[in-house]
Amino acid sequence: MNKQKLIIILQNVGLAGSLVLVTSWAVEEEILGKIAFLIFFAVWLPIPYLKKPNKFTKFISGFGILSYVVGGIGYIVWVAPYLDAYPKEYGMGYYITRFFVMIPIVFTIGIVFVNTFLPWVLEDKKRFYETVKDEDEEVDIEEYISTRANNPTKTTILLYLSQLLMFFNPFIIVQNIRMLVGFMMFDYRKKGKSDNVSNMQKEIEYHLPCRGEWIVANGGIRRVDSHSWDLISQRYAYDFIKIDTEKYSSKNEGKELEDYYCYGEELLAPADGIIEEVKDNIRDAKNPGTLFTDFLTTDIRGNFVVIKHAENEYSVLAHLIPNSITVKVGNKVKRGKVIGKCGNSGNSSEPHLHFQLQDRASFYFAYGLAIKFSNLKINGVVKEEGYIGKGEKVENLS
Repeated sequence: MNKQKLIIILQNVGLAGSLVLVTSWAVEEEILGKIAFLIFFAVWLPIPYLKKPNKFTKFISGFGILSYVVGGIGYIVWVAPYLDAYPKEYGMGYYITRFFVMIPIVFTIGIVFVNTFLPWVLEDKKRFYETVKDEDEEVDIEEYISTRANNPTKTTILLYLSQLLMFFNPFIIVQNIRMLVGFMMFDYRKKGKSDNVSNMQKEIEYHLPCRGEWIVANGGIRRVDSHSWDLISQRYAYDFIKIDTEKYSSKNEGKELEDYYCYGEELLAPADGIIEEVKDNIRDAKNPGTLFTDFLTTDIRGNFVVIKHAENEYSVLAHLIPNSITVKVGNKVKRGKVIGKCGNSGNSSEPHLHFQLQDRASFYFAYGLAIKFSNLKINGVVKEEGYIGKGEKVENLS
């Protein structure tokens, strides 16, 4: 069994454990809850180690696993024998055990969310150390992905903290449950579909949803480039940003949204279609570049537009500026129509455009589709059509 299959198995067991855990709370079944609790944390903590862990991840996972073991031993030695005598006979061992039990709880919640939404944080080849493909050189992506990236430890901690706090946001909890259900339906949804991008032939010709030159910060048709490979709807999604001649994504110190070159840029319909869904009332996150995301947001997508282009082809443009969307549900749009403006709403670390193509309108239950864009430049080379990948400079020629 390879590592990827083992990761998928552990994730599915963990998701099942979480559902059983919630059920046990609902029916007040203590034994069922304890079993589900053990399953949930036991399977999620090792997952980052099966990937390409960085030092931060090794520490988090390693210390979490060690605490899990120590907490279990402590429960058997110091707590279980005295359950009938509670609370009089509990000594220091009880409180030590409680401490080591809480550590894996906190770490696991953080790992689940970061692994789901920003997996590059857990891997050695994260965006701070990736390279961007240039016409004749390779440039460290740390030169332009946020000017605050000079302290990756601090930004990673802020990211981890905000994702942990997001766990207590009821709106996000509901969205996560829907995504978990969608993930567990993956095998059923996969029937009759091919993972080979060459077999994902589209009925419609798609163009980049923006003007001018942008950078693919995340996304591609390969696992190594993927935005979120294990999230089926976002497997072939893209994050786009703009940079200057010095390879920075923002001017000044990047503390204000307006400092970012892509912020406020007009976004376009990638092909003809009908507006299927619109949300336009989510605030922009106010801490760009720090990786401290808006944990109080009511939608991880922020403001977004879903366009139906064909029977099983829908595009999504997300993280738009509030009140910038120019279309309404039911409107017919032509390719190149201005849809809204690039923003920082939802679960976003800095202003960017999130774009994806999927086989149904639902963000949670859709199957992501690979996109071969038409009439564009890739790293300065004109292409009639082509797939794009992480680190490439792309420009719409339509």
